[in-house]
This record gives sequence, C-alpha cells and structure tokens, in this order.
Amino acid sequence: MGRHVVVGLLVERLWQRLGHVTAFLASATGGIVVLYGIGVPWSAAVARIPLSTALTGSLPFLPGDIIKCVIAATVIVIVRKSYPIITPAGRQASAVR
Repeated sequence: MGRHVVVGLLVERLWQRLGHVTAFLASATGGIVVLYGIGVPWSAAVARIPLSTALTGSLPFLPGDIIKCVIAATVIVIVRKSYPIITPAGRQASAVR
C-alpha cells in the first residue's frame, strides 16, 4: 500500500507540469522502485535465499510492471486534462473561488 502513497504524492507534487514522461516516472518510482526495494529483500529474507537470487526471480515480472506503469501514466494524464479544476492540496485554483 505504501507504493500508492508514493505515486500519489509524486503526482500531486508534479501536477502543474505533469506529462506522459513525468507521470510514467512517478508511476515507476512508486510502482516499481518502492515495490521492488521492499519486496525483493523481504522475499529473500523469508525464503532464506541470497538477495541476488530473489532479484533474479523477480525480473520476469518487470515487463508487466512497466506496462502497468505506462497504463497508469496514461490514465493520470487523461485525468489531468479532463479535470483542469483539480489543484494540489494547499493550492487554490485561480479560476475557482
């Protein structure tokens, strides 16, 4: 669940200049880096295998994770363009009062 928080915080922080690349990077940071950074060492510890073996075992899932990040980035950009009234927390839209 922590990875969702990371993606949400990154998207909120980058909202004003959010494009496909930045949305993908936010999705990949939370969805891949955080997940693998916590999950691979945990898997290695639970299975009592070397970290390199756990990482190698996780690599087949990486293409699917990248595809999910591309889809998530597309959805993020579509939402941003569809709802221009959305502003990050703590900031008020100039057009809406």
